[in-house]
Formats: sequence, C-alpha cells, structure tokens
Amino acid sequence: MGIQEARGPATLLIPPGGSEASCVIGGIHVSHPGPSRYTGTVDRLTRGSGEVLSSVRFHVVNFGARGAVIQDDEGHRWTGRNVLEGGGWRVLLDWLGPKAYPRPRKPDGSLGESVLEREGYEITHVGSLQRLDDASFTAADTRPVLDLLFWLLTFARGRWCGVLLPVGLDVGGERVWEQWGVPKVHQRTPTGDQGSSWYLPDSEALGLTFPMMVSQWSDPAWQEVLRLAIDLYATANVQSSSSIALVIAQATLELLAWAVLVERQQVISRTGFKKLETSATLKRLLDNSGIPIEIPAGLPKLSAEAADRQWENGPHVITSLRNAVVHPTWNRHTGLGIPDLPWQDAARLSLWYVELILLRFLEYAGPYRNRLTFSEETVPWVGQGRGKPDTNGERVTG
Repeated sequence: MGIQEARGPATLLIPPGGSEASCVIGGIHVSHPGPSRYTGTVDRLTRGSGEVLSSVRFHVVNFGARGAVIQDDEGHRWTGRNVLEGGGWRVLLDWLGPKAYPRPRKPDGSLGESVLEREGYEITHVGSLQRLDDASFTAADTRPVLDLLFWLLTFARGRWCGVLLPVGLDVGGERVWEQWGVPKVHQRTPTGDQGSSWYLPDSEALGLTFPMMVSQWSDPAWQEVLRLAIDLYATANVQSSSSIALVIAQATLELLAWAVLVERQQVISRTGFKKLETSATLKRLLDNSGIPIEIPAGLPKLSAEAADRQWENGPHVITSLRNAVVHPTWNRHTGLGIPDLPWQDAARLSLWYVELILLRFLEYAGPYRNRLTFSEETVPWVGQGRGKPDTNGERVTG
C-alpha cells in the first residue's frame, strides 16, 4: 500500500487483546531505519466495566508547571507534587521533570530538540485519583472529577492542558478499566506574555482552588459558567492579535458579570442589567469583587490614551476599545485610529480582570502572578476585610 493510499479512515488495534478503535490517519512520516510515525485522530475507546475501582491513574499533557515543595515523613524535600482534596476525593499530580524527556545529544556533541520542541506535545505529569476514605468507586464516578481537573489546569496554565489515558485499578492493583482518547490540547509552551497566566508554578494554588471548583461543578448552571468562561479565557490568552484577545476577554467579563451580579449576588435585576452601560456593569463587577478599577500605572500607553480621550477607568477603556473593533460605525464617529491604539496593554488589562474575577469566584486568597507587573502578589481583595464577594450592594432594578 502506498503512502497516499494509507491516509484516511483506518482501524487501530490496541494490545493486549486487540481492541479496535476507528481512526483517521492524517499524516505519515516514514523513517529509515526506525519506526514510521502516523498522526491523526482516534475515536474514544473504553475497555473494562470500571464497576469497582480502588484508584485511577492518568497523564497530563503540556501543563509545564512543576508543583509545590513537599516534605515526606523522613524530612526529604522536593518540588513537583500538587495535592488536591475536595468533595471526598484526593488527586495527586507529580511532575515528571526535565529528565523524563531529555534533549538528545547529536554526534557533534550539541544538544538536539526535546520532545516538546520537536513534536509540540509532552506528558508533563502523572496523576492519581482516589477516595479520601479509601472506599471503592466506579469509572462513572471519576468522569466529573477528571473533567473539572481538565478545566482547572487549563485555567491555571492559560492554555488547554489535556488530562488523558485514565487507567482504573482494583484493590489488588490490577488494571480493570481504561479509556483511550485525547481532549483538546494547545501545542507547545510559548515564550513572552502570550499564553502566560496567573499561576505560580511552585505555589499551592491548585490545592486551594480545587475544593471550590468541586463545589461549583455539582451545580449544572455554575458548571456551565465555568466551562464557557475558561474556554473563552484560554482562547483569548493564546491570540497573537491583541485586538481579538481584547474582544474575547471582554465577552468573558460580560458573561461573568451576568453570572455574578444577576444570578449569584442578585444585586442587579435582569431588566436592570440590560439597561446599564457595559462599562458600568463591569465596574460594578470589579467593585463588588474588591478589584481596583483604576488604570494601573504599569500601562503608561494605555493611561495616556485614556487621559487624552477622557476614559474614566479600566472598564471604560476596554469597552471603548472593544467597540472600536466590533462597531465600525461607532469607530468612525469617534475618530479612533485603530492601528495606533494600545491594544496589547488593553488586552493584558482585560485578561487580568478575567483571571481575578475567576479567582474571586473560586474564593482564592493566596499569591498569584500579576500579568501586568510580572511579579508575585497577593490577590487584591485580601486585606480588605472581604473574605467573600459582596452581596449587600444596592439592587438595580428595571
């Protein structure tokens, strides 16, 4: 069979037992000597009933961050483990480290590309999941936990990080269930501000946010809010175009404003929400969350543009610039010169707002990486005497 003939629909046989999964071969790289490489997509395949499990092991792709510093009973310390507990579950995430995928040495003595550099994907962590009381569970019980973990890691990294290849073990450690399939994953780890996030690699932020994530996941309405908000956030965060990133991030803020102010805090009625200017709505959202609305000093170009155009605060800036993209007639009326606007500063500010609102939503009160200053800081609502979001503000009605 020729190379071209081999592309397209095919059947993948997975040992042991030769289970079959439908797949589509998109590309073939023939290597002489050595095995050829096939790329494409494969349908999800499940083997085993998964009715009685003691633990589940899985892998994480492209998360990159190491983990918190931990110490065992003998006093040994190392960096690379995250412990997440909530909802009766315990998750351990162990970083594989750079030695798991070393850069090969070429015949001339120089170092070649790592797996991540060459292929764009790399298994960075192995994980385990089990009940806190060591009780048995089913494969169906694990699906929402692994699902929310996927979304939490994506939020932390600011990029899609796959949680894949779960394997269920019985009390004797025998493999009795497994699932083949790969979720959406962003390729590679970028440099610079593109693709950065609030997460500090050596912090305990995952463990601190996990319990509230589990709590919110049990409510279908709030689960939908988190899924969509994190989806939009990750999409905006990897955009090479700052103007597109700003538009997506501002849409995320509007979603969160409705969810928090109307549905959760109920300080604005549905009719009142529709009557308010978007900038006023976002200002209310940030005020109620203990997040400053003033344009940060670290964005001098944005501050100068705002002063020149009499934009009052951060929400006013990002909504005005968003309108310049999505409403061309509004742009002509105001005389905005789109190429000359500080889009990168505005995109960073809007993404900063999204990160902080989501962290507030998860009641996080620890350190984070401020993308505006590139420094480690404490979230702004800590020290304000506001342990939880304000729910006593004046109600806006229709």
